[in-house]
Amino acid sequence: MVDQLLHGFRVLIVSDHVDLGALFVAIVALCGGVVLRATSAMDAVRVLDEKPHAVLLDAALPDAAVSVPAHAASLGVPVVAFTFRAADLEISPSLRIFNVRSLRSTDFHDVCTTPHAAAREAA
Repeated sequence: MVDQLLHGFRVLIVSDHVDLGALFVAIVALCGGVVLRATSAMDAVRVLDEKPHAVLLDAALPDAAVSVPAHAASLGVPVVAFTFRAADLEISPSLRIFNVRSLRSTDFHDVCTTPHAAAREAA
C-alpha cells in the first residue's frame, strides 16, 4: 500500500530547483502525504508555522543563517536534507547541530519512509 506510507503526514519540501522540488512533491503525494512547498529559506520559515510533521530540505538551498533548520528545531519539526552533489555528501557542521538527517537517494521507498522515521524519532 504505497499510498498509505505517508497518509495524512504533512511534509514541507524546500528547494529552489523546480525539477527537484517537483520530483519530491510527486513522490510524497503518491505516498499519500500532504505536501507543503517552499522555494526559498524565507518562504520555508513562514510555512514552518503550519507545523508540518517533517521537512525535506535541499542541502544546497541558499540559507547562510541556517534559518530553516533553526526554526524547524525550535518547533520540534525534524529536517531531512537531500544531499546529492559530491559537495553535499556530508551534512555540513552547521546542519549537524540541528540533528538534520541525510537523504542521498530518490528511491521512492526512502523518500517516503525517511521523513516519517525522522518524525517518529523526534517525538
